[in-house]
Amino acid sequence: MPDIRQAKILILATDGFEESELTVPQAKLAQAGAAVTVAAPQSRQSKGTIRGWDKTDWGKEVAVDTDLEQVDPASYDALVLPGGQINPDKLRLEPRALDVIRSFLTSGKVVAAICHAPWLLIETGAAKGRDLTSFSSIRTDVINAGGRWHDKEVVTDHGIVTSRNPGDLDAFCAKVIEEIQEGGPGARAGHAASWRRDPRGRRRARGARIQPRLRSPVTSSTVQPRIGRPYSSVPSTITRWAPGARSSGSRAVQIWVEGVAFTQLFLVSG
Repeated sequence: MPDIRQAKILILATDGFEESELTVPQAKLAQAGAAVTVAAPQSRQSKGTIRGWDKTDWGKEVAVDTDLEQVDPASYDALVLPGGQINPDKLRLEPRALDVIRSFLTSGKVVAAICHAPWLLIETGAAKGRDLTSFSSIRTDVINAGGRWHDKEVVTDHGIVTSRNPGDLDAFCAKVIEEIQEGGPGARAGHAASWRRDPRGRRRARGARIQPRLRSPVTSSTVQPRIGRPYSSVPSTITRWAPGARSSGSRAVQIWVEGVAFTQLFLVSG
């Protein structure tokens, strides 16, 4: 199992984040040995910091390590999105923030959102068909976006981790660490590893080449009911390869169409 001490984690926030929902994950992930980077858009109030919201009033400032505009998602293994009502509402108006979140999602990396931060999952189209939780006041927003809302301290669905409020932070942080260690960061040559999901939704590292001898093709009949459009009309897909095999056999891979996974079987050459 990969070591959390090899992980690089991005926390994305701006002014108005719920203070504990940034500072607690930042501290716990750093204590676990991960390298944690705080990124914020240049539209923030201060050049070097962002200011939190502490329950009913403005709270402490947190140092910003890098501008959102300079973030390369390939350099990180996981993304943490703190909540607070103000913070995600501002971020969903930032096109670059949405692009970064989509990049983590389509790359199969861990994305963790707490409190009101699932608004950002909704904005990127990631809520549809997923098990999620959130702050109770945006429950209807999650459901209207096609998500399956649960009143639990932490919910995980294929690498997306969600929690309700600051009272869930211990469970939230523990699950983020667990999810990262299931997939684990690979060798870094200036970028994080690519991932795929096995049939149980667990993250596995990229491995062997697969001979493209398709057994169960993804077709319009399988895609259209889930995304509302024929497969042939979708401009591009992202493929997750199965792990390496030393002998021939069949392996499952997933082709992702607009954030929805479709599993196929290929023959693998060891």
